[in-house]
Amino acid sequence: MSTAGKVLSILVTLVAFLWILLASSVTQLNRNGTQALEALKKQVAKLETDVVATNRAFVELTDQTQLQQRNTQTALTVLQAKQAGVEAKRAEHLEIASRVRLQVADVDSMLKSATTHSEQRLAEKDAETKALADTQAAVETLKGQNTELLTRLTSLREKFVSTLKENKSLIERLLKSPVPAALTRPASLSR
Repeated sequence: MSTAGKVLSILVTLVAFLWILLASSVTQLNRNGTQALEALKKQVAKLETDVVATNRAFVELTDQTQLQQRNTQTALTVLQAKQAGVEAKRAEHLEIASRVRLQVADVDSMLKSATTHSEQRLAEKDAETKALADTQAAVETLKGQNTELLTRLTSLREKFVSTLKENKSLIERLLKSPVPAALTRPASLSR
């Protein structure tokens, strides 16, 4: 065999060997690729079921979230209504307290005014009582003076009556007695 034949036969053997090697590698790769493809198909199937489960979980979570939001909104509305009620009651209480303060201030001013009037009335009563006592004392003094004056008047009347009787009796005696000529002249009343 010639050298070229030898080289060629070695080359063919080598190529055949390489071919076998490549074929076995491709077969191995095909087997590995098929296994990988099977594994990937299983993973895809598993992922699809996971996606479905995740979609279900997502829908449930969104439903729960919406329900929670509705519950929260309802609770917030209730709290706002309660807060509005509390604020209204607070405003009402503040208004009542303000009215009570004003009424207390009015009552205090009326009490001060009444106290002032009462003190004035007491002072007036004391003045009236004193004036009454002074007037009663003056009346008693006047009664005493009246009694004295009446007694004096009575004594003066009696004295007048007795003097009048004496004068009448003197005049009668004078009229019965002869009148001297010197006394017959008219008397002058002027002095």
